[in-house]
Parts: sequence; C-alpha cells; structure tokens
Amino acid sequence: MRQYRQWRGWSARELAERCQQAGLEKWNREIIANLERGKRGIVSIDEVLVLAYVLGVPPITLFVPVGDEQEFQVTPNLVTQPLLAMRWIFGELPRPEGMAVLPGSIPSEPGQIQVWHRARIPIDLYERFDQAASALRDAETAVAMAERRLTETGTGDAEREALTQARAAVDASLRQIAGALNTMIEAGVVSPVVSPELLGRLSELRLLDHPEQVVPGTSSGVQADG
Repeated sequence: MRQYRQWRGWSARELAERCQQAGLEKWNREIIANLERGKRGIVSIDEVLVLAYVLGVPPITLFVPVGDEQEFQVTPNLVTQPLLAMRWIFGELPRPEGMAVLPGSIPSEPGQIQVWHRARIPIDLYERFDQAASALRDAETAVAMAERRLTETGTGDAEREALTQARAAVDASLRQIAGALNTMIEAGVVSPVVSPELLGRLSELRLLDHPEQVVPGTSSGVQADG
C-alpha cells in the first residue's frame, strides 16, 4: 500500500482523505500509517476494495505479494506460492496449493472438486458472455471497415466477401451471447447488465428464451459500462 501511495505522490493524510471520500469515513492518517507499518493487522474486504479503488490498482495486489515474495500465507497453517494463491483467488485452481498436499494443508475430501466446479458456474458463464461480447465488438468493427473499403474501391469481389464474413461473425457472436444468457437464466444466475440496443437485437432475432429476465442497462454498448 505504501508503494502504491508513493507512486501516486500522495501523503498518508491525502490517501486517508481520499478513502474518506470513497466511504471509509473514520479513516485518518494514523490508520494509514499503522497499516503501512504492520501495526494494524486486520483489514476488511470492504476496506481492501476501497483502497484498491482509490489507489487505482487491482485489489489482489494489496494482499497477495505476486512478484515481491516467494511465499504467501493462505491460512495460519498453510503457506503456498503467490502464483498459486493468485490462481486460486481467480477461480482457476480448486486449492491454493495446486492440489498438492503440503504440510499444514487440509486433505481433499470426496466431492470437493464437484463443489468447486459447481461454484465456478457463474464465473464460467460470465467469462463466456464476456468473450462473446468482445467477439461482437470485433466483428462490428470488421463490418464497418469492410463497408468503408467497399465504398472506396467499388464492387470488388474481395471486399464483398470480407463484408459477408464480417456480418456472419456478427450473427455468430449474437447467438453466442444469447446462448450464454439463456444458460445463465436456466442455471439461476443473474445476468450481466445488457444495453437496451443489444437486448433489442437479441429479442428481435428471437434468440432469448426469457428476455424479461435479462438485466437491461441504460447506455449503448454490450454492457452498461460500455
């Protein structure tokens, strides 16, 4: 935290004031100083998120020493590699020790992997949606470029073929997005925010099984945040 604060060129008092503005109303310079000196050993998740937001850094960098140390204490009895801890936090590994049984770790129990996979369902579906949304943005950019080239060059066969392929990619991406949203709803997962424009396109194509259960946004783009 001290390192990131210094990168921003802030004093401990300035960081405390910015944290107050972000919602940690009781924070002051003394709390910042105690955290940086290790005199305040407990930080809530809410506080970590505010600090990361104010400092403008990934939250994980505030509590997993990736690139700074060789070990990370996950529990009082378990020390593992920062990389494995990071992958565990991101949902990439079922256990922070990479499934290896280390001294102090808790042995795997029957059904543990099944529980982990079940808990990962929302993450997998959101990633699937995000990948499809990214593909849609790329495809729409390709359509715009192909249309511009066709206008500039006339009626070339290569330009028409490029436009056809780009439009096909848009259709495929829309179907992938709808598939992800339909699977979310079937699994009881709350959908990400979808712009009214995109929701309208999906509904017009009748790709959504339950359009009323998709969370609508208020701005243009795939999601409310653009």
